[in-house]
Amino acid sequence: MDRLSVTTIACVSLLAAAACGSGGGEKVSAQFVDSVRVRRVQLPAGGAVGRCLALTSFRHGVVTVVERRGRATRSLTIAQRASPDVFACDATGVPLERREWCGVSAGRLRNRRVTDPRLELLCRDRLGRHVASAFVNPLPGARWVAVEQRRSTELYPAAAGLPIRIATIAGVDYEHARATFRIAQLDARGRILSQGCLVANVAG
Repeated sequence: MDRLSVTTIACVSLLAAAACGSGGGEKVSAQFVDSVRVRRVQLPAGGAVGRCLALTSFRHGVVTVVERRGRATRSLTIAQRASPDVFACDATGVPLERREWCGVSAGRLRNRRVTDPRLELLCRDRLGRHVASAFVNPLPGARWVAVEQRRSTELYPAAAGLPIRIATIAGVDYEHARATFRIAQLDARGRILSQGCLVANVAG
């Protein structure tokens, strides 16, 4: 069992309560659905992707780029077929030290799954609140990861067979360098496959 699985624990939440007592047939009603775009990019690359790639170890060949746009963040997840490395660049529209990408994380893949959530807490929103971003490994058959936000539920589509980069301003414990994400994994019909909390810590 990898670290990401170990840190996924049961908890009481509004999201979990929606499917109380049953793992099948129940559905989560999303109030916001993230957009996702998958591209194959030949290196070197320019623009925002190039500025993210400059913060990674990828310099040659072709990479897969998964771009997500959600309520709190825009993110890029970047992987290369022959490499076990995966990178994420996170942005909130609020530059950190004049950098476009306020958060950059590097993880390792094992069978296309990250071995650590790679929590990032440096980004802030326009109200100055810390935004937590982390990877989630989608279950077989999972089409969406639902994340409970403060006043809504946000759906993150699975894409390219890669870990899903999620974000929230809820459950952030910046002083202790950790965050709690209330999540559910859903199939293509919106039925809950699993639910609980991902408790992630900043890697030391």
